[in-house]
Amino acid sequence: MKRTDNILGWISFALLLFAITLSPWFFGAWEMWWFWPFTTIIFASTCFFALRLLIHGKDQYDIKTFSLFSGVGLSLLSFILFLIYVAIRFLQAEVFMSAERSFLLFLTPFLIGINILFGFNTKQRRILWITLFINIFALGLYGVINHFVTHNTLVMWAPGYEQYFSGNRATGSFFCPDHFAGIMELGLCLALPLILDLRSSRGWKIAGIAMSALAITAVLLSKSRGAGLTVIVLGLAVIIWGGTQLPKIIRWYLRGALLLAGIAMIIALGISNLAYVERFKSYFGTHSQEISISAKVTSVKKRLNETTRGRMYGAAVRAWQSSPTVGIGAGMHENLWFHFAATDDGDIENNIWPTLTNHYFHSYEVHNDWLQLLEEYGSVGFILFLIPFGLWFNVLRKELPTEAQINDRVANKPLFAAAFAGLLACVCMGFHSLGDFNLQMPAITWVLAAIVTLPISQKMNN
Repeated sequence: MKRTDNILGWISFALLLFAITLSPWFFGAWEMWWFWPFTTIIFASTCFFALRLLIHGKDQYDIKTFSLFSGVGLSLLSFILFLIYVAIRFLQAEVFMSAERSFLLFLTPFLIGINILFGFNTKQRRILWITLFINIFALGLYGVINHFVTHNTLVMWAPGYEQYFSGNRATGSFFCPDHFAGIMELGLCLALPLILDLRSSRGWKIAGIAMSALAITAVLLSKSRGAGLTVIVLGLAVIIWGGTQLPKIIRWYLRGALLLAGIAMIIALGISNLAYVERFKSYFGTHSQEISISAKVTSVKKRLNETTRGRMYGAAVRAWQSSPTVGIGAGMHENLWFHFAATDDGDIENNIWPTLTNHYFHSYEVHNDWLQLLEEYGSVGFILFLIPFGLWFNVLRKELPTEAQINDRVANKPLFAAAFAGLLACVCMGFHSLGDFNLQMPAITWVLAAIVTLPISQKMNN
């Protein structure tokens, strides 16, 4: 029986590793013909996991610290409640395919997390961690090489989008540079803790430095504004939580030094004429010093409203206002876009056109995951998602070891690198999702699920 359980466990692990590793290389599994094969593989992995449970029951697990009333248990229970709500809204949606994809984008990362939390052994967790690191590094290396060799006219074997390669923006294995930057941000989340961890070996520290350099280079080449701001936010997260292993006086000294260095770097970049910096400045226009502050604020607001993102955000807000409690329906943004795209100051009876008609482009995604969640699932869904997200973030935060734990040789080895990587990944995607739709990319969501559940799985099974 033990041999059977071992075989089933390794099959389940291999399938999940296959999906998480290869999906970013197939354009993030964005298109349905790539999304469905990888989704099927995740379901197959879950079936083998469930088969182990049916055959061997709870005795197959040696979980010492799990409780339904712990932070982990409450996180899982609250996310299951959210999934039930999402499933109900999915069944009520008018466009089945759009709703099905939306539902699966929440369900599949949950299944990945459950597999890792309760199905992986120590060796499998280590293989997954190392594979994640190597795979993201390879994705970044490919993106940088492709940028200089083909100038992004090719994305893997497919033609790239003219709007991106004409702007000389690196896209890696994704069609959009923002999503390439998103996966590289997760690489940075894996790398920074390895550099900061006092218990990391020299080899892992070197690997962390190499990954950090590659990830930041890839973000710069992508010219993604959201990714640039996210890197700054990750720097702030490092300042806040990165020194938990250090004595208090050293921790505060480093926080101050890093903060001043970061501010100086931002100022230096702000006054430069780099093309990447100019992309940030273009959002705010150019005005002479004689214009009043209020006029500048009005101009900036007008400029933001006229951008494609501003129009998408406005449409999403108007859509949410039409059904604020339960939203317009799972995955319905892309189908109802034209209904809400135009501003609501038009009057058909008096033949008055809206100020903005938004009829010249189509918005498949809101480019703001949080706003799209609110729009499609309403205030109820938004709150139901925030609860498990907040609980899980708090669980990861509490796993960061203190100076005393690091110095205590008797205590279990604190998993600073893994826990801090999970924490940074939550910060990273939580912030970048305010200005993009990385979590609508299946591969990024699946990689994120693996990163944030690995450290808790390690703790539960120690």
